[in-house]
Amino acid sequence: SSDSRSYLLTAAQAFADALRLGEVSADVHEGAALTLQSLGRPQEAIVHLQAAVRLDGSSGRYLALARALSQIGREQIRGGQTAIGRQTLRSAIAHFESALEREPENVKALIDLASLQWNSDQPDLGLGDREAATQTLSKAAGLTPASPEALVRLGRLLFSQSPPDYAAAKSVFVDVLRLTRGTDATAERGEASYYLSRIVIENNDVDAAQAIPGADLALSYEPANPRYRQQACLARIRFADIKTEA
Repeated sequence: SSDSRSYLLTAAQAFADALRLGEVSADVHEGAALTLQSLGRPQEAIVHLQAAVRLDGSSGRYLALARALSQIGREQIRGGQTAIGRQTLRSAIAHFESALEREPENVKALIDLASLQWNSDQPDLGLGDREAATQTLSKAAGLTPASPEALVRLGRLLFSQSPPDYAAAKSVFVDVLRLTRGTDATAERGEASYYLSRIVIENNDVDAAQAIPGADLALSYEPANPRYRQQACLARIRFADIKTEA
């Protein structure tokens, strides 16, 4: 709305005045950056985030810069500036790595880094380094307490590689269900159940009936999910084909 934009412009001017008057600190620069990002001025925000890193080289400062660069890089790629965008993503990766040097067990940072190394959902928005992403997610998945989100992403990566590592992916997804039993992690439980059902079918398991409970469980968590609905149908078709062949 016009009121919120007016507020943001006032805030941006206040941060600029503070810096001009000598109130130079990482917090002021990061505040200015967040305001500029909200105003749709990401390149100006980067300048302030870089200044914040120079003044306070903590993990959090590097992460803020890395995430801002990630967003810009992906927008550049979507806009057709593929080479420039990929270079921006490489810079983001370098800053994620700097953050992880200071905070090596930051699971969210590891997950975000892996999504730049290899983006399973939109491959064009990552750098295509599946091996690096697998190593990063394996590290995230091995931390204590285990991260269901990291495990799901690792399982997807193992499932989608060529050739798929069905055994390893199955082990990961089973772990997800075990770790999230009795919790509200329905998104992760749904994905794990969905992929376990797919593994049964795509790995040509003779007992295709095993695919049905997994698909139905996924559907119970998210009934409107088209992937889950399709998988529930495919599982039943596959089971019917097996019975007919028998």
